[in-house]
Amino acid sequence: MNKWNYIEKISAVSDRYGDKLVLLMDKYNKSNLRDITLEEAKEFWEELESFRKKVSEIQKIKTNIKEVNETIEKLKELEKWCIKGLDISWQKIQGSLWII
Repeated sequence: MNKWNYIEKISAVSDRYGDKLVLLMDKYNKSNLRDITLEEAKEFWEELESFRKKVSEIQKIKTNIKEVNETIEKLKELEKWCIKGLDISWQKIQGSLWII
């Protein structure tokens, strides 16, 4: 790939103002994209991809944590209903003992 392929990829994941392209130029202290070398463009793209993958993994973990917390809440509610049901059953047993 040539540097323009990397710059196109970086541009594709930039916002409409080219935020990632600006970061690329800032990182290597370049005033325009023509001055960026192939090595710089490639390195920046690889760092950007690595960062994006880590962010994606973090988002998946957050989703999993949310699902686990929701499951815990459902289990707590189920536990309350089970305890309530056991209390009612125990009261019926105690009431039956009075009859005997």
